[in-house]
Amino acid sequence: MQQYRTDRSPLVELLDELRSFEGQSLLFATVFVLVGVGLPLLYADQPLHIDETIFIVIGQALAEGAELYTGVIDHKPPGVFYVASAISALGFETYLAFRAVTALVVVVTGLLVFRLGTLLYDEPTGMIASVLFLVATYLPHFDGFFFLTEPYAVCCTVVAATLFLTAERVRSHVGVGVTLGIGVLFNQIVFLFGAAILAFATLRLWLLTDRSRVEFARTGSHVVAIGVGFLAVVGAAMVSFASTGALAEFLTYAFVVPLTRYDPPFLVTGHVYMALSLLPVWLVAVGMVMRTLVRLRARRVDEATLFVALWAAFIAYPGLTQYGGDHKMLFTFPAVALLTAVALRLGWRSAAVRSRVGSLVARARGRPDVSVSVRTLVTVLLVGGLVVSAVGFNVVYGAHLVDDNIAEQRAAVQQIDQHVDGPVYAFPFFWQVVYFEDDVSVPNTYVGGVYTDGLARTVVDHLDEERVAYVVVPAGHVTDSGDVRGNRFFRDTDTQVATYIETHYEPVTETDEYVVYRRQGDGA
Repeated sequence: MQQYRTDRSPLVELLDELRSFEGQSLLFATVFVLVGVGLPLLYADQPLHIDETIFIVIGQALAEGAELYTGVIDHKPPGVFYVASAISALGFETYLAFRAVTALVVVVTGLLVFRLGTLLYDEPTGMIASVLFLVATYLPHFDGFFFLTEPYAVCCTVVAATLFLTAERVRSHVGVGVTLGIGVLFNQIVFLFGAAILAFATLRLWLLTDRSRVEFARTGSHVVAIGVGFLAVVGAAMVSFASTGALAEFLTYAFVVPLTRYDPPFLVTGHVYMALSLLPVWLVAVGMVMRTLVRLRARRVDEATLFVALWAAFIAYPGLTQYGGDHKMLFTFPAVALLTAVALRLGWRSAAVRSRVGSLVARARGRPDVSVSVRTLVTVLLVGGLVVSAVGFNVVYGAHLVDDNIAEQRAAVQQIDQHVDGPVYAFPFFWQVVYFEDDVSVPNTYVGGVYTDGLARTVVDHLDEERVAYVVVPAGHVTDSGDVRGNRFFRDTDTQVATYIETHYEPVTETDEYVVYRRQGDGA
């Protein structure tokens, strides 16, 4: 990728550009700051997301000396837990601190998207893409305002993309691998970004008219260098966990369980919401991917656009196939924003050229230029209608969302606290119980969902051995006949725990949000 090479680091280049802002650049900086700072503040009082609270609770436990994957467990790679641990160790206990750090990471990613767009295309493209990235991240359906793994992993992919497209030296490609390794330690979906890099390297060789041995060797050395950097990071993590005797647990919960057991249902409504939230952008981005594929067959494709299109296509798979899309689609936003920005720039230039040509032809024929005006009007109405529909949906959806307040979660937990006087297990894992009350906490080391038979046995054994006095179940998980239903993601394994609860516990009280079960006999 010689045309993107720079002798200075991307960060230095970015800082120089920020210092030289004038005119439209000043407008961009103002909009960027308003969006990057203002939108997260709209969601400050949002109730805790279940994943967010698992990460915070485990992070706090690690800061107090617990061991990850043996003392406390969840089915995620370790990155987010250690970020949470670092925030907790600094003395920040409120959930707002965790969200503030995440918002900072999103802003940094937005600046990197600007830098990448400027390097690959031009400065206006970078400006459009970076603002679009921020807006998409903070749309109400995509959960970008919570403390989740995705914003951190997404930042790693953008850093890796910038290094990959600007680097010629082998050691720089080792840096790409290191960044991808760090990203995978936050979220396994980063593997798909690595697959996009391999696909691009292969197609780039195919596009070359003169595929010499030198080009093959050069491409191979870069791929090997990326692999070396990646394996160095993952290998270092394995050595670290092996030193504490937790290597098997690390591999199981960070990779095996998520890749083999995490199979949530496909929700049509969630995907409809996802489509409506960003409808104009999805259409433009998909159009750009299709355009790139057509031009690829004709060997007339721009390398930068090909890479970004592969990036978007590969990394969209989990969000399109699982659950309702939501925060899994955050991975697509850098590439989607870049594709949309490029399409807008191409469309603007094409429209300007057609307008000038149409006017010249019309004047030569001695009649007014009506066709260009009509096409422009139809285009404006069509695009405007799509944009208005997406904006309208997000306003309605967002207004409904901000009606919820974290104070409601606190009040619900306080209601529980009035009805229990001993250890409590929350089933399925219910975040408010763990986060808000020290006296009402999950006694089991595994604080996530029951994703495997082994975890189901662990939970049941703990409840049995410790004679845990109370089990709290969300009201929506209790049938009219009093039976306990498990998590809709993993009904087969949850059923084992639900059966034990029904056999050894009986309902004693019900609050607005929960049903409280008390152990029968000697555990009462």
